[in-house]
Amino acid sequence: VTAEVQNEYGQDKEVTFEAKIIDAEGKIVTSTTAIKKIKSGDKFTFTTTTSVSNPKRWFTRNPYMYKVITVIKEGKKVLDTYESPLGIRSFDFNKDTGFWNNGEYAKLHGWGQKPTNEWAGLGAALPDWLRDFTFKLMDEAGGNFIRWGHCAGSPAEISMGDKYGFVTDRKSVV
Repeated sequence: VTAEVQNEYGQDKEVTFEAKIIDAEGKIVTSTTAIKKIKSGDKFTFTTTTSVSNPKRWFTRNPYMYKVITVIKEGKKVLDTYESPLGIRSFDFNKDTGFWNNGEYAKLHGWGQKPTNEWAGLGAALPDWLRDFTFKLMDEAGGNFIRWGHCAGSPAEISMGDKYGFVTDRKSVV
């Protein structure tokens, strides 16, 4: 987990960096803390590592998601927070045997998605609820794979891929 901090004040500041990994039920499974005095005008990048014991893994058929909460504080005062999704998984694309997710074979079924997602009259101006509905329909149809064609999936669509268990061909994503 990393976070860049810049001290824009006229005096040195002691800054605390916290990173927490939270499971899908809202329980903190691990956390880490670092403290650094940052001189006025300087930037510093906090970097820390931690691990999750016996993690629940993300599978296309069961997309278990954690979240990482980072907090920057001065004393007890929270200055900034950020939430990042985290799916713990391993995968292998093997030219002879196909796609393997956490050591298990997974046949990929899916779409070459277009920037407009084919909802007539809306073009690319889709609200996130309609993007979510599209993923739900693809999931119900047995899908688990998207290759973005000549466009990048929006942040909401990438998040929905995690939520619904879709593998994304990132070669096409900018």
